[in-house]
Amino acid sequence: MEGTEELLFFPKEYSISQEDIDLTTPHLKKIELSKKEDLFQPHDSCNGLYLLKSGLLRIYSYSDGNDITVAFLKEGDYYTDFASIFTKSPCNFMVQAIENTTIIYFPYNKLLETYKISHSIESFGRQMVERAFLHTLQTFSIIRQGKPMISYENFEKENPEFANRIPLKHLASFLGITPESLSRIRKRRLSS
Repeated sequence: MEGTEELLFFPKEYSISQEDIDLTTPHLKKIELSKKEDLFQPHDSCNGLYLLKSGLLRIYSYSDGNDITVAFLKEGDYYTDFASIFTKSPCNFMVQAIENTTIIYFPYNKLLETYKISHSIESFGRQMVERAFLHTLQTFSIIRQGKPMISYENFEKENPEFANRIPLKHLASFLGITPESLSRIRKRRLSS
């Protein structure tokens, strides 16, 4: 079994007992993704929670044959597709590593079992869902600012730690503009 610190699923700022950590650790699995590797294959369903330990992920879908980036995840972010989990249907979105990435996987059925045993893990689960909802609202707010320059500035302001790690084409897709337009925006910002 790998070291507890390496497989720790809970954020450091979240107060959780060693007993609860010991309760979850046997169910955790480390996943390594190479750059451009997908977490799921088409038609896979999601059956767990994923904690991004290192690296960077993008969430994307296909529309009319185009690859559309809808979100980015950085170290410390959690991901799951609740619609896929609850309906046992294929994932609504694909998840791809933008750089070499390490993820900790927690099977959803095991998480539910721990909810029955530990109030603090159940509370953590509720807070995680609230954080995911807030992340969705913030993402929507960033890309719906109207003007691409404002959307880009807001994205950069909200995500200074990883905005420059994202390839131009993925960030442009997320903002709903062409890579050429994003390149012009970046040049304009540098010259002002």
